[in-house]
Amino acid sequence: MSATGTYLIPAGVDGFSGSLVAESTGQLAAWSAVAKVDFVSRPLAGIAGLVEMLEPVKPGDRLELEIGIESVDED
Repeated sequence: MSATGTYLIPAGVDGFSGSLVAESTGQLAAWSAVAKVDFVSRPLAGIAGLVEMLEPVKPGDRLELEIGIESVDED
């Protein structure tokens, strides 16, 4: 399964770190997994095989996110 999302980085913040980009990507994957199991449970952890930032982001930018999930189950 896959999902996409966007996040508008607030213009008034001093910066937006790569760690926050990774967290945003993880949140998109987590909510996608929750939806896949009909909101019965929330995943405890996932392993990212690759997180790729195509260019640096800064305040005022629109962050475009895309995730791919190989498998999701209730266990």
